[in-house]
Amino acid sequence: MIKAFFFTIFALLPVADIAAASQSESDKVNSAETRATTSAQVINQQNSVNKLTPADITFTQKEQQWIAENPLVIYSDISWDPFVNVENGVNGIGKDLLDLVSSYSGIQFQYIKARDRGELAEMLEDNRIFLNLAAGKDPQGMMRLDYSDPYIQSPIVMVSTEKYSYLQDISQLSGLTVAVSQGTDAEAYIREQYPDVRVRSSTHNIEELVAVSSGKLDVFIGSLMVVAHHLRREELYNLRISGNVDRSLDVHFVVAKGRHPELISIINKTLQHVSTETKRTIANDWFIVNYPIRGVDIKLVMLFLAIGISVVLLSLLWVRRLKQQIVLKDRMESALRSARADAELASKAKSEFLANMSHEIRTPMNAIVGFSQLLEESELDIQQKGYLQSIKVGSSSLLHIINDILDLSKIEAGKIEIACQPTDVKLLLDELTMLFKSNMNAKGVALVVSVESNFPRNLYLDSNRVRQIVMNLLSNAQKFTEKGSVNIRVSYQSAIDDNAIHLQIDVEDSGIGIDEVSLQKLFTKFEQGAHQSTVKYGGTGLGLAISKQLAQKMGGDLTATSQLGKGSCFTLRLNNVKVSDAEFVENVNEINYNFNKAVILVVDDVETNCMILRAYLKKHPFKVHVATNGVEAVAMAEEYKPDLILMDLRMPVMDGYEATIKIKQQQAAKVIALTASALEDKESNKKREVFDAFLRKPIVRSKLICVMADFLPHKSQLQVKKIKSNQR
Repeated sequence: MIKAFFFTIFALLPVADIAAASQSESDKVNSAETRATTSAQVINQQNSVNKLTPADITFTQKEQQWIAENPLVIYSDISWDPFVNVENGVNGIGKDLLDLVSSYSGIQFQYIKARDRGELAEMLEDNRIFLNLAAGKDPQGMMRLDYSDPYIQSPIVMVSTEKYSYLQDISQLSGLTVAVSQGTDAEAYIREQYPDVRVRSSTHNIEELVAVSSGKLDVFIGSLMVVAHHLRREELYNLRISGNVDRSLDVHFVVAKGRHPELISIINKTLQHVSTETKRTIANDWFIVNYPIRGVDIKLVMLFLAIGISVVLLSLLWVRRLKQQIVLKDRMESALRSARADAELASKAKSEFLANMSHEIRTPMNAIVGFSQLLEESELDIQQKGYLQSIKVGSSSLLHIINDILDLSKIEAGKIEIACQPTDVKLLLDELTMLFKSNMNAKGVALVVSVESNFPRNLYLDSNRVRQIVMNLLSNAQKFTEKGSVNIRVSYQSAIDDNAIHLQIDVEDSGIGIDEVSLQKLFTKFEQGAHQSTVKYGGTGLGLAISKQLAQKMGGDLTATSQLGKGSCFTLRLNNVKVSDAEFVENVNEINYNFNKAVILVVDDVETNCMILRAYLKKHPFKVHVATNGVEAVAMAEEYKPDLILMDLRMPVMDGYEATIKIKQQQAAKVIALTASALEDKESNKKREVFDAFLRKPIVRSKLICVMADFLPHKSQLQVKKIKSNQR
């Protein structure tokens, strides 16, 4: 126990040195390839420190004979960062040390791939390979493997969120769910000594650390080097090292038991000749602690005192440790602040990009929606009216998609708003069917809708969100189905509440299907199936991820089943959906406005926008003047003295914000801002104070006339209509 204590103390001190010395350089490291120290660099550094050459290592006659008989050694391994990584070539601490062995012994090492640990064990057993680069000792392994001297010794630590920021020892984990990393003996130790701790074996350290970060697990226990590597790479800034475990991880090279003792001896002699400075340089590129170790391990301190070390020596060692922790803590906190600032800048850049994208899309959408409204008032036959209705439904759906893309960050933060209202699900599906049916029929694909008998007419739900989800499912079905049919099935089950149901909408297709691997990550952002080529089918991989989160936000879920080559079935299930008793809404007022004569100034640099606004105002007694930028607007406002100005915000020469300020300095004009931007921030609020009203593009005529009535003299007349409740 005393030796173990001294080993832990002196193992931790170099770790802190490495982390502190490497922090400034680590910010430049972006990938495993750039971190990997090449064999030549390591060897040059080794020689410069110890002046070693291959001749400095004396191999026995038996070892020399083995080298002569085995000039090429085949090895394999699977990724276990930071000791070995085989994703892009072979990298890691073990690989760098193996390059030194090659340099000093003359042995050439060649890597072959293994699928998993099971195949790796079989390859060693069958003598298809000589060597693995990284393994920890365990009772089963000792029966079938020969181990080199350890080339890394790392303390075992506990990792948690702020909720468990200080854990004195394992006894404080009672009742918690804990994942224990592979390659250590900590799991068996905890199961035996602390049965109240809920232990889960960890074969994928990254997944378990992410689970702790998200609150699905309480604590992760693993090697300090493994933990620090993944915290840095995955940017899990809410995790911290909360305490130590009275265990350590030793990492070795291994061969099959009794097969190649000479190779183990050659490796051990090389490791003995490698200087501490060279080992530190190798570790430096792979191990950087990103968080301070919080708390003081009182148990270790008491043990230190118990074994009788003098007070002076204890003080010196402890002060040194504390100083290093303070320096490390300051550097880590500085790096964390810098990372937070970078994240905030990235978030701001993303918001501005989405706002600009929205502006560029909303501008042509204004023309589509505007001219659709004008066409609706012209004489059209039944077929043309059907085409026009499809345009209106499609443009409305596109606007909802644009808004949902802008709401992506809100969805991730759990702040998306659900606006429920009485909705006729059958009518909603009829609208979507109209949108997709012609294209599917052109491909020879039948689109069939079936609704369970006695299905409630009106349900209380967010029709826009349901429309978005089903539209996304139909769009995917249309893309990936070349023949056969797409079936929409609507069914329900009674809920505990007599006035509620469990709604289920199935969208089933006979398309290309999805393989099992792709199905597991289907609802992950930016992921698409292996057979769903973006070149052939297009798409970003965002639709299903957003749809699933929206379904969960509405108290349900979106799931999928599929068979490759036979088709897929997506199921939207919404639980406890209220049944609405309202069939119709009576006495909805529509206002007819009779304006007095007025002068209107329209300011917009897009010609189609000006054409739409002129057409909207044509039937009213207005004199309309048009300016194409802010400078023209200021001059024309001074000349014509308009009663009301409709002002676009983004224009060349001078924008609408600056033009409005100049106009209002000259006269008491009323200005309505017309904007295609969706960025709401402090600057937007400041601009709102300059204008008298705001309208967001695409401009709907009824809303425009209603807002104009607030500023222009008029007479109005109310009309009463009956409309269906879901049409509000």
